[in-house]
Order: sequence, then structure tokens, then C-alpha cells
Amino acid sequence: MTDDGGRAAPHALTRLVLAARPRQSPGFALPGLSRRVLVTDDGRGIAAEVVAALVARGVRAETMCAGLPFDEVPRDTGCLILLHALRGPRQPAEASPELHGELLRQLGLLTRSPAAVDSVVLVHDGGGDFGLSGRQGEGAWLNGAAALARTADREWPDITVKAVDLQCAGRPLTEVGQALCQELLLGGTETEVALAADGERYTREFVPAPPVPVDSATSVDSRSFLVVTGGARGITADCLAALAAGRSPRLLLLGRTGLVSENSRLAALDDEPSLIRALLEYDKAAGTSRPLPQVRAAAARLLASREIRATLQRLERAGATVRYRTVDVRDLDAVRVCLREARGEWGPVTGLVHAAGVIADKTVAEKTPEQFDQVFTTKVAGLRNLLDATANDPLRTVCLFSSVSAVVGNTGQSDYAMANAVMDHLAPHLAREHPDAHVVSMAWGAWRGGMVGPRLQEHFTEQGVALIPVQEGARAFAAELAAGSGPAHVVLVPDEQQVRCWGEKAPAHDSGPDQGELTATLLTHGTLQPELADHSIMGRVIVSVATAVEWMARAVVPPGDAGGPFVLSDIKVQSKLALDHYPGAEWLSVQRSPGPDGTIALRLGRPDSHPQFSAVGSVRASVPRAAPREAPPPPVGPTPTNRRFRYDGTSRFHGPMHQVLQEVVHCDPTGAEGIVHGLREMGWDAAAPWRTDPALVDGAVQLAVVWGEEVTGQPNLPMAVDRYEMHRPGPAPGPVTCRVTARRADRIRAICDAVLVDADGGLRAALSGIQLIVRPR
Repeated sequence: MTDDGGRAAPHALTRLVLAARPRQSPGFALPGLSRRVLVTDDGRGIAAEVVAALVARGVRAETMCAGLPFDEVPRDTGCLILLHALRGPRQPAEASPELHGELLRQLGLLTRSPAAVDSVVLVHDGGGDFGLSGRQGEGAWLNGAAALARTADREWPDITVKAVDLQCAGRPLTEVGQALCQELLLGGTETEVALAADGERYTREFVPAPPVPVDSATSVDSRSFLVVTGGARGITADCLAALAAGRSPRLLLLGRTGLVSENSRLAALDDEPSLIRALLEYDKAAGTSRPLPQVRAAAARLLASREIRATLQRLERAGATVRYRTVDVRDLDAVRVCLREARGEWGPVTGLVHAAGVIADKTVAEKTPEQFDQVFTTKVAGLRNLLDATANDPLRTVCLFSSVSAVVGNTGQSDYAMANAVMDHLAPHLAREHPDAHVVSMAWGAWRGGMVGPRLQEHFTEQGVALIPVQEGARAFAAELAAGSGPAHVVLVPDEQQVRCWGEKAPAHDSGPDQGELTATLLTHGTLQPELADHSIMGRVIVSVATAVEWMARAVVPPGDAGGPFVLSDIKVQSKLALDHYPGAEWLSVQRSPGPDGTIALRLGRPDSHPQFSAVGSVRASVPRAAPREAPPPPVGPTPTNRRFRYDGTSRFHGPMHQVLQEVVHCDPTGAEGIVHGLREMGWDAAAPWRTDPALVDGAVQLAVVWGEEVTGQPNLPMAVDRYEMHRPGPAPGPVTCRVTARRADRIRAICDAVLVDADGGLRAALSGIQLIVRPR
């Protein structure tokens, strides 16, 4: 399977690599934080810092009692935060099976708990970049938790399961605790995020991999001595045959299956039922009797031995020099002895291909410790032993077989997904440790063969999952390994869509115009939104229309979106939303439901009550962009011009952080113009996940009220806005000009429009149909 130049033949599989994309937080809290929150102890002090940060923001959080099984957590528990993977054992490679087994066992117990938790968070330290840089070091052995989260998220449709890669190394514990607290309160239901020490927040994205470098020096040739696990049977044998063609490496295959001799009279029997019948007849003729399970096992061993011998012959025909040794790769001493003997004949080992794998599909609730041990240790302990036994060898190639189940999770494969995720995290780390070697973890999609038997193939077909043809997969393996360089982690699937949808439950993201029903929670607290204190009337903090627009926008506009204009229409104040516990904690909810013609109905208020605000939202690729409206003509008569705006504490009640209207350029019955400061100038937290600039929006409403008082002669209150258009997302870079244009007015009501125009003349936002009523006396 090579071209005329000895290079690997091209293949038709899709190659993807993981990318860490900076992403703004959704701006909503994780479900369950309004109830009891339990944090498992990491033994390093991080749990205490997380609890302290949450409690300081009004969350009822506590460190979980050591040794408390998850089926005994209190009934009122809403969220569990698992810090097991942050314990930082001195020898992560040795601790990996125990740590991951404990995580799986506890989540299994949780399924039997009387507590109906809303969310579970698994935290690990992958360097804050999903392990891509390898900077997590030996901690990579502990980074299978995210794959467990992905799988549990598939299996538990009513629970949000989230994985957080939290970079801890070199950071003060208080900073680590604050970072995780921030993610819990603002990161919403995004299933996997990475939090770097520099404050950057990332989500995962899979993008096309760079082309295989066909002109680079190959890392496999006739001088190569590769130790291969799991290569004597199944699809790995096909991969090795493709690699051997034209390269003639020396291959030492390690497998658990012992080669057995067989009676020549059995040679013509090539299926298990025929062999079982023949063995039973031979036993009967010999006057012996074995239980049927023993006979069935003997037949299976015969077939396995035949397959191994056929593989050896096939590889030799392809040009390889091959040896097979019966070794359990989990036995370090046996691996060492085997490699020592092989070195005596072939010299030092130059490469590893770790393809051994076992599956035992059961849900998280059904997994047994024995199943976990067999599946997980074959991968993880096996690799640890291979690396230990070759510590002094000049490795030029390290290839780890992984699985797409580690990438997206897969129902029933929590242990397999975790084990392969460890492979994926270890590859970048090993690449740093072995800079002269080609290190790659290949996350394969499902093959048409190997461990994917006929029943599983039928299952995948029903799910619409394309399977990798054996020849295509073998060519892809040979091309990847022969290249000699490339990314440390690649995903190989028949099509990109498989990574996006394989085993995926219906998404419940907090933002986005294409999402369905959602109720998102939002915590108000003095430490989170100190600016709210300056929007109070007679000592009661009142949520402004501008703040309501921002919070409802978060349910529609994706974080960091810079696409088409966002529109909120029919914005109504149903009733006053007073935060009577402020600066203490108070929980609000934003409800989202699909409407006609792609619109989204939005409701904001307290949970389990009638909404205080409502609106209809949409994100459109094209909204008519009228040029910024002309400023009203200069006023005549007694109307003052170019005056600093003064807040009087009565109708102009706003405190310092809401005193955004800096200057009223002019105001008369036709309209008004003023200079408004945005949230940056007013000292609001510019790093918060803003979709709009609510300080500017509130400034537009304030200027509208000034105009309303001019035309009615009495104090005004804003009651509704027909339409809000956001043309530039997020906080403004500096002061903006606000222009108000009159529609109509009488003695008790006034209606106007307003635009917010940046210093460069660009339209930032427009409010149409601002409805004002005379304030009741």
C-alpha cells in the first residue's frame, strides 16, 4: 500500500485536530447552584477556596465529608463539584487507575442517590488548554475525567455534566478557586471548557488537520525495531501490513493470547460451531468430558492462534521481520524480560505502537470494578509499562491508538473513553519529552471490523454512523506513522459530522438563535454586579430595562458573536423587578422558547413566578441598517443647550455607576441629543460576558426620559420598547452620541426613538418606540 515513491498511499478518511478557541462565557449559572453545592476535597486546599468564593457570593456551598459515598449525598443537593483529579499524587502514572476508578465508582453510586442533582462538574488540570501544549506534564496521566463527563452527559439526559480543565500549576490557591467559581456562575451548561492561568477561557473545536508531510524523513524503515501491542489480531494487523510494505521494519508483537498447537484433523474446520462439535467428539472418543464453556473457550483459542499465525505470515510477506510473544502488557516484569531478549537479537527499540484495547460496554451505573480494571489498565498501565521498559531506548516513533469515544463520549464506554483520553493527553506531553520522536495519538472512529462485530455494526448503521473501511484505515495509519512528523493528536473518521453528532444528546446550550426551550439561571449579588446598587429607588434596587435587555440577550446571542444584528422586539415591563435581598444573593431565570418565523420568546423574572420582563428576540443576517439619524435642529427659545446633565436624586435618581448621561447637547419637542458613557467609562466590570452595553442603553432611556419630561412637563417612567437593534456587540470603546427623535406625545404619554452612534459614525444600537408614561404622583 505504497505509491511509486515508497510513500504511503493516499486515503479517504477525514483528519481533524483539536483546537482551543477563546470563548466568552455564556453569562448564566450552572444549574443546581441555587440549592446545596458539595465540593469534594482535593487535599491541597483548592476545595476550601472554591467553597469560600461561592459562599462569598451567596451560594450554599460546603466541602463534602471525606469518604461520603455519592448515594448518600443530602436530598437537597443541586450540584456536585468533583476535584479528585486535582489531588496531585507524587506518581500520577501509578495513581491513574485508582483515581479514574474512584471517579467512575462514585458517579455510579450517584445514580442510586435520593438526591435529584441538576449538575455534576469534573475538574482536572490539563494545562488549561485541553492538554494541547503538553504543559500539564506528568499530570496527563490523570486527565481522563473529561471523557467520563462526556459519556455521563450522554447517558444522563436530565443532568448537566461539565468538564473543566483548570490550570493550577504555579497559581495561588485563591486565584484557582476564584477562577472555578467564576466559571460555575457564568459558564452555563457548556460541557467542556479550559481555564488558563492568564485568564483566557477556551472551548473545544475540531478543525481540519494540516496535510501529512509526505516529504519529511520517515521514522519507520528497515532499521526500525517497533514493539507493538494488540497487533497480532484485528484491524491493527491490517495497519501493520500497510506500514510494512516497502519499509521492512522489525516488529515484536505482544499479546495475551497464547499460541496453541492443534490436531491436523481440525485444520479444515474454520468456524467456532464446527470446532466445538469436533472437540466434543474427540473428547467422547477419548472417554473424557469437559463442560461446554471449556470446549467453547478451547475452540476460541484455536481460532485466535490461527489468526495470529496468519498475521505473522502476512507481515513477513509484506517484508517485515516479525516475532510474537505471549505477554500481558500490564505485567511490567514480563514486558521487561521480553524486550531484553529481543534487544539481544535486534538492538535497541526505536518505536512503540500501543494498540491493545478491551471494551466491556455498560453504562456508568452498571460498570463493575472488574470491567473497569480490564478496560482501563490495558490501555493506561500497558503504556506506563512500555515507557518504563524502553526508558533508555532511542525512541523515534510513539503511536497510541485512541478512539473517537474519548473525543465525544459514547454511551456504555466510560472506562474506554477515559483510558483513550489519557492517551490523547499523554501524546503532547510525550512529544515534549521526546523532541526527536514522532509522537501521535490516533483517535479512530468505529471500524468495519476488529472489536466492532456484526451486532455493533448494525447499531452504528441504525445511528447513521459511518464505519471506517479496513483498507482506508490501514492506509491512514501507514501515512500518519511513515510521515515522521505531525500533530500529536489526530482524529480519523469517515466524515467530520461523526465527531459532531456521534452519540450526542440534544444540546442545551445557553445561547444561540437555533437552540430550543431553555430556562437559564442567573445570580445577582453585590460582588457580581456592583453597578446594580446605583439603580435603586427609595432604597430598593430595581432592574432597569437596559439590564433586562442584556440578560435576555444572553439567551439568544452566542458568546463573542460578531455576526448579524441582534433584535429584541416588543420589550415590556410586566411589573417592577426589585432585588430586595441585594447585595445578598437572589436568583433570576431567563426562559427561552421558539416562536414563529425563527423568533424566540423571552421571559425574565424570578423562578416559578410570572415574568417581570418579556420580549421577542432574533438574530438576523440582515437587518435594515438605516444611516444614523440626523440630529434634531438646534433648539429655539428657552431650551438650554450644551449643558452638563445633573442627577437630582429624585426623578433623576441614579447613583454614580449609573450616571451615564454626561451632557445634554440640546432638547426640544422634536428630540434631543446627548453624550453617553458606556460601562467601561463608568467602572463596570468590562471582563464580564456582555452582549450589549447596558450602560449605553440605559443612557439612551435616560435621555428619552429627559425629552419626555420636556414635552409632558412632568416626571416620566419608561414602560416598554418596541424594538432594540444591536449592530455592534459588547461594550463600546468610548463615549457615544445618543440622538432621540420624537414620534408623538400628549399630557400623559410620550413615544420616541433613539440611536447610539460611535465616535467613528457607526451605528452601535437603535431603540424604536420607547414608551414613556407620566410618573404617578
